Amino acid sequence: MTKNNLRLLLALLLTAPAGAAELALPTLGAIRAKAFSSDGAAPRFIPAAYRTENGPAWEDPYLRQIAPQAPPNLTQTQVTALIQRMVDFERAQGGKVTLTKENVQALVVRLVQIDTHFVDQVDAKTWDTILKASGDAMEAQYKASKGDWNKVVETGITTAVKGLKDPHTIYFNEAQLKAFMDSMKGTFVGIGAGIGEDPKGLKLEFIYPGSGAEAAGLKAGDVVTAVNGTPMAGKKPEDIIKLLRGDENTVVTITVERGGVAQKPVAVTRKTVKMPTAFSKMAASGVGYVYWNQFGDGSETQVLAHVRRLKAQGAKSVILDVRGNPGGLVSSVSAIASEFMKDGQEIVSFRRQGQVVFKHVAQGKGEFADMPVAVLTDGGSASASEILAAAIQDQRPGYVVIGSQSYGKGTQQSILPGADKGGLKITESRWHRPNGGNIDAQHDPATGEKVKGTGGVTPSVKVDVPEDQAMKIAQQTANELMGRPVQNRVADPVLDKAVEILSNSGKAG
Repeated sequence: MTKNNLRLLLALLLTAPAGAAELALPTLGAIRAKAFSSDGAAPRFIPAAYRTENGPAWEDPYLRQIAPQAPPNLTQTQVTALIQRMVDFERAQGGKVTLTKENVQALVVRLVQIDTHFVDQVDAKTWDTILKASGDAMEAQYKASKGDWNKVVETGITTAVKGLKDPHTIYFNEAQLKAFMDSMKGTFVGIGAGIGEDPKGLKLEFIYPGSGAEAAGLKAGDVVTAVNGTPMAGKKPEDIIKLLRGDENTVVTITVERGGVAQKPVAVTRKTVKMPTAFSKMAASGVGYVYWNQFGDGSETQVLAHVRRLKAQGAKSVILDVRGNPGGLVSSVSAIASEFMKDGQEIVSFRRQGQVVFKHVAQGKGEFADMPVAVLTDGGSASASEILAAAIQDQRPGYVVIGSQSYGKGTQQSILPGADKGGLKITESRWHRPNGGNIDAQHDPATGEKVKGTGGVTPSVKVDVPEDQAMKIAQQTANELMGRPVQNRVADPVLDKAVEILSNSGKAG
């Protein structure tokens, strides 16, 4: 690659950041343009039961495609220096330069996307630090992979992403992206177990029927201490999950402790798992109950169908349980929340650097706008779960959020495709509840980690539950979700309080 070709490629990439490519995948946590009209006009929205209103910070993806702008902070000089460093490094290894324009494009498009889309400005000094770290990591990976530029570029991108110190901005390679998108559809390929954190590795909270974990004899309560012979103590849960997942019919060797006693390693065959995501029941006379564990693709259809069935069975009010629900698609939560609201009521707004990018507003009177409702939350209720709780709390006076403080994730991510086959899940904005507040937790500026005890939706009615009891409640809820019998049922004070409030008064207050 000559210097002139390198300069030309970088100039083109730095003035045309990803344009239409951003529209190729569905987004996480944002409603984006979904389709182009046949006459080539601007993208149109495909609404659910709400409408999207653009704010002053909105950028039309179509206009950005035909009139792209240069990234606001990242300079051609900085990027050229990084690429030239890679060229010089490879040349110094004694061989010919095999870095291709496709490799350069894959890397630079991601850098431009970070600079263009990240919720906060990345200043020149920070970029210098990020690019130096990326260069160092790429040189090390070049040696480790013996010149595999695909791996080198992936390392450069992941290092740049880590430099943002944002726990929710992640780069997925091709396999990781597929696994993530499958999980949003309610399917994944893995051992087939629900998991929880444990200092020794991961705790298996429940086992899916027909899964490889069930066939191998693994049981709820087992703690995964090693995967393929490597100890898991101290590793992040997401890193362990990556090891447990993989291609269909491949085998992973797992070592567990059961009741504190180490078991012999077992071979577990990975299979496609279809996860149950929602169930409902009558919690008391006239009071319905719906639980679901994520806001994934189609969750709104399932949840609203459950509410309709409960209403047909005589429910006059309904409890929406999002305890332990980590969130997901804003399209899903907006479609659910809108059915409990009146025309024109704001559900949520998204802001970048203080300006509204867009907001979701209920369109037409919701099907259940007059139905008394309570939302159950805990420290595992995050993101879309918090949007639902905050919207009900702000827009349905007299109705309640019951339980404990929610997690405190007040940011929105989108998945951006690029010149590679992966996806960049990047924090693009902060979401604000209808009253204007933002519930995002504080984060350590050095590490990006959440500061414990900050952020979240404060319940209207606080109900404290001891940790061991809360774990048992979560386990029996998981068993109900899986269609399994619940033995030795423990009391659920949060659910009981919701039933009391809705039964005694039909509404809170």
